[in-house]
Amino acid sequence: MCDTRMLSVNDSARQQGLKQVLPQKLINRAIGDQLETRYCKRITNRHLIWLVVGMGLFAGKSYRQIFRLAAKPGLTIPLRANLTTARKQLSAAVLEQLTKAVVKLFAKSPDERSFAFYKSLRLMGIDGTFLDCPDTNSNREAFGRTSNQTSHGAFPKVRVVSLWKVAMRYGTMLRSQSPEMVRQEIFGMLISHFIVRTLILKGAQEAGVEPMRISFTGTLDILHARLPEAKKSGPMKRLWLRELISEISRDQLPPRVDRINPRKLKKRTNAWPTKHDTDRGPPKPNGPFADQIEISI
Repeated sequence: MCDTRMLSVNDSARQQGLKQVLPQKLINRAIGDQLETRYCKRITNRHLIWLVVGMGLFAGKSYRQIFRLAAKPGLTIPLRANLTTARKQLSAAVLEQLTKAVVKLFAKSPDERSFAFYKSLRLMGIDGTFLDCPDTNSNREAFGRTSNQTSHGAFPKVRVVSLWKVAMRYGTMLRSQSPEMVRQEIFGMLISHFIVRTLILKGAQEAGVEPMRISFTGTLDILHARLPEAKKSGPMKRLWLRELISEISRDQLPPRVDRINPRKLKKRTNAWPTKHDTDRGPPKPNGPFADQIEISI
């Protein structure tokens, strides 16, 4: 059950740091009427939205670790089961509405962003990618799996098409168990990607280089390292943002050189046999695990 203590409306310093890039007023303008919808006394849609966005920024971290972004120090963090159940109550349409309001083109004219134009025409790229999602029956039915003449793919595949490349830091495996939560997670990932790209653009402007010279993974690493140092007071959090952008501006990629080595592995390891559909849903033990063990002496 959720703790009955009300979560403070005061944001943590870490969340204040993120709001320097994604201002709360933009969120309020997009979905302000839905932010205070409450699952329990400690979890509102406001916290769930930052949880889902944080899943993109901090891939590999647990729900509870990401929830700490919005929680004041000392507050008991909800159990993972509570956060998962709360996520089920949050419609993906809310994240979609927020994405459409927040994500925007950086290059609006060739005068201010000449690198994004050619002969006054905007340079655009359509990027399609597959994202693996957990192998549940509902995900299989909603998204399907790739197949060939002999077998199906290991996981259901979500097809995402965008007008810019979605850089993935920790691979392309989502964590959501249902189609609605998968869609919710993808929109959160797009918002988190926009946050990183915003920092990259600001860093490139300070360094006087094109954004492609600023490392995406390097920017994400710097954000992870400096977010715990974010401040809550106005002057100090603005100083924190300036120092963050300054550090990002110095993390530049060297000029790209032509590739000479083939994309091949020197050694391929696969210690475990391939899992097939017949291996799904193994029988569960009846009772505690210890009761199923017999020791012969």
